[in-house]
Amino acid sequence: DELDYLLTRQQEVMYNFLDWPRREGSRLVVVGISNTMNLPELMHPRNGSRVPTFHRVTFLPYDHAQLCTILKARLDGVRG
Repeated sequence: DELDYLLTRQQEVMYNFLDWPRREGSRLVVVGISNTMNLPELMHPRNGSRVPTFHRVTFLPYDHAQLCTILKARLDGVRG
């Protein structure tokens, strides 16, 4: 979640993160979530080359009722 926060100047963390699935014997799959729709374009070219394909899926924002439901569920877990 929030892959856009890994986009530092050198992007070393992103590079290492995207390198793990490419290692021999790795069974890791990276699914990234970002608030930035243009994340692939913002990535350093060496990082973009580590990802064979990007699939963008757009999610609609929560509405008022959904936010209330989420907050109530989280608060119920705290009440103990």
